Amino acid sequence: MADKPQTRSQYRNSQAKQPETKKPTGKSKRITGNVVKVVFFTALFLAFAGVASGATAFYSYAKEAPKLTDSKLRDPLSSKILDKNGDVYAEIGKERREYIEYKDIPKQLENAVLSTEDSRFYEHNGMDPIRLASAAVGNITGGFGSQGASTLSQQIIKMSYLDYTNKTLDRKAQEAWMAVQLEQKYSKHELLEIYINKVYLSDGIHGMETAAEHYYGKKLKDLNLAQTALIAGMPQSPNRFNPFENPDLAKKRRDIVLTLMYNNDKISKSEMEAAQSVAIADGLVDETTRKQKTYAYDTYVDQVIDEIGDKYNPFTDGLTIYTALDPDAQKYTEKMLNTNEVINYPDAKFQAGVVVMDTETGRVQALGGGRDTAGTKKISRGLNRATDIKRQPGSTMKPILGYAPAIEYLDWSTAHIFNDAPYQYSSGQELRNYDSGYLGEISMRHALYSSRNIPAVKASKEVGYDRARDFANNLGLNYKEVYESTVIGSGESSPIEMAGAYAAFGNGGVYNKPHTVTKILLSDGETEVNMEPESVVAMKASTAYMISDMLKDVLTKGTGTRANIPGWNIAAKTGTTNYDESVRIKNGIPSDGTPDSWFVGYSPRYTVSIWTGYDEPNKYYLSPSETRIAAYMFKATMEHLVSGEKKPRLQKT
Repeated sequence: MADKPQTRSQYRNSQAKQPETKKPTGKSKRITGNVVKVVFFTALFLAFAGVASGATAFYSYAKEAPKLTDSKLRDPLSSKILDKNGDVYAEIGKERREYIEYKDIPKQLENAVLSTEDSRFYEHNGMDPIRLASAAVGNITGGFGSQGASTLSQQIIKMSYLDYTNKTLDRKAQEAWMAVQLEQKYSKHELLEIYINKVYLSDGIHGMETAAEHYYGKKLKDLNLAQTALIAGMPQSPNRFNPFENPDLAKKRRDIVLTLMYNNDKISKSEMEAAQSVAIADGLVDETTRKQKTYAYDTYVDQVIDEIGDKYNPFTDGLTIYTALDPDAQKYTEKMLNTNEVINYPDAKFQAGVVVMDTETGRVQALGGGRDTAGTKKISRGLNRATDIKRQPGSTMKPILGYAPAIEYLDWSTAHIFNDAPYQYSSGQELRNYDSGYLGEISMRHALYSSRNIPAVKASKEVGYDRARDFANNLGLNYKEVYESTVIGSGESSPIEMAGAYAAFGNGGVYNKPHTVTKILLSDGETEVNMEPESVVAMKASTAYMISDMLKDVLTKGTGTRANIPGWNIAAKTGTTNYDESVRIKNGIPSDGTPDSWFVGYSPRYTVSIWTGYDEPNKYYLSPSETRIAAYMFKATMEHLVSGEKKPRLQKT
């Protein structure tokens, strides 16, 4: 226990150390009350000011919203595709649509759609704060994206009027305003009918009745629960949930829809589990028998759609798409591929991919996605051998990974001497030239136009394979690693990638990514989007000139003389590939059989890239005479392109 003070003075001193507690006076009470009032009224004022400011901004945005029109709501907005002359050659978005009225919409489909997209559809007036909150929770507990926050009415507005890639405040305000107006103008049944007929469902089709025919060969009323759920779940990301292209993702999405139907008491647990156990392929029509919409210049349209697909939906967005298509070049390319008037092909299975591109800009003027072996003179959308295939490019890689980097980084001249003599890979395996012989000391120029393997590998090794890889990457060839065999063409590239890389040699070292689309006009008729890629300085102009100068010799005294056009300054390179010995023996392929033959070259104005071969290279192969077809195709194409023109020169800059 603490000692008590013994004296009065000690007591007084101890008391003096205690803090004095004052009773509040009337004045201090008034001050405290005033502060509270000031804070309260200030907060109240700011709240009202915020609401007023927000309301003013909302009104400002909303009054700029487009007017509702029945035609835009009920029809998908088609997109027009224009050629380089400004003429329309394709219109996509309207052609695949079977309309279904509300009275014919199966209740099962309505339940699936509303459970997934807008479970409170019949309770709100276009905007649904409760759904917004539940979607946030549902996306956390059920996986992100399982539910959307937009009402069906908002989705209709987005599909019909607004740029769905624009998520700015003004766009969201307009969407909300228009959704409320939409609900005042149309009944709930009418809105559901509009949605089910308008929504995009991949493969160029609109509407769920059309989708049922496309994917299952049935009417909506004939679909079972699992099939209905798949269709109902696709609108969130149609291409991603396409059961033909991504069956695993399609199944996950279908099962989410079934779960949501169960959660909303539209189906029983046993019905949900039974439908979720159904294989995703069950009932799907044979993909090879699906009806495909064909357009003039199908291959080119296919590439246009792929190019802009990450940002826009040309089937619904009402775009005007300006492209670099040259109708004359495209028609000639298709004629060359699909008839024997230009080239006498060995058989119907022989295939080719063709790219015609502007050397200076990278604008693709024509594409040949393959030969039409069915005789319809059209290639339906599918495998595009000009852009989709990845095949070994053979000796066309030697300038890219060998000689150009040596000139760029080591300042070698075209007269640099190589010893074309016996040489081994780092593994100890012998590296051979195509003729199994050696020429001794030869210049870089000689090594390139005669397509020697050993000098090319030696050049790349001196540069360093990492630097050679970086050089190729700057030309649009995305190689992660480069090895000795890569230098002579064991990697994989597409014809359009090779066109882009070679065009840089003809463009003073400046690389432009190959592209079909130059600009897009949005549906408002005012907003233009420039689609031209940024140019990249991939090498010194002197390097590009020296490579071009050597590649011209390929046509006059090297491996490409069959494609030479006398008097024209054209540079090019041949490329053939070999079978792995074990593969060759296993498949009974002769020692002179070849899986791929390439011819890639350019003039100051045009770049042409051609691949030839078979879709099943282990079953069919090119004979020595058939490897020459790529050169004949290159010559025919280039002669057609330059006919009647002046003869520009590939000049040093």
